[in-house]
Amino acid sequence: MAFSIKPFIYTLVMLLFTVLIFETTSLDLFVQNSLYDFTEKHWLLSLDKGSMVHFIFYDGIKALLIIFALILLVLLLFFRKRPWVKERRKGLMTVLLSLIFIPMSVGIAKDISNVACPYKLTAYGGRIPYVGVFESYPDGLKPAQTQRCFPAAHASGGFALLSLFFLARTKKGRTQAVAAALSVGWLMGGYKMLIGHHFLSHTLVSMIFSWLIICCIACVLHASFFRQIHSFIDKLRFLLDENS
Repeated sequence: MAFSIKPFIYTLVMLLFTVLIFETTSLDLFVQNSLYDFTEKHWLLSLDKGSMVHFIFYDGIKALLIIFALILLVLLLFFRKRPWVKERRKGLMTVLLSLIFIPMSVGIAKDISNVACPYKLTAYGGRIPYVGVFESYPDGLKPAQTQRCFPAAHASGGFALLSLFFLARTKKGRTQAVAAALSVGWLMGGYKMLIGHHFLSHTLVSMIFSWLIICCIACVLHASFFRQIHSFIDKLRFLLDENS
């Protein structure tokens, strides 16, 4: 499958545009308000770590993603000479690296953002005021500990499966891979929204950010990308020389 730099550029623009939209509107609060019962003071779903719902949408699905990553690692290490693996080596590596680096990258972003989860906010019975990603907490109201809620880390594991796009060999297969990955990611992210652990923007940004990282990984694994970069630089130099 031919690789292009365009998806990387489009995704980066989409990510910046999405953050801008949510930072300049009250869309997050509007959506989250519909998931919270202000009369009874609880979310549509209660967090019960011993429940089947929590197992399916949190612990269970995380375990399946880890098992899937281990299977890919075994294929690449011990079955790398098999024709099926050799033909799909770059795709398999893209998926494996995505499953590793996307949750790690999102975790780093969470440390930097210092954004609180909905259930911790004063609007929903907590003690922390609502602030945007680029805003500072009011004097005297800054939480003692760094808040780690943006972007959504749990859903990023599901969105890492978008990398299956580079493993599929047909247009239909790529469509199915994207549909499956989005379903898993939004089921994981939707569950966390329903228990008050994330805003809509947290999950949406996690999805776009995941695809951006996947594009970066695919860039590294496809030599054609570097030829495109050199071509782009040559064209830029030519334009600059003409205008000078």
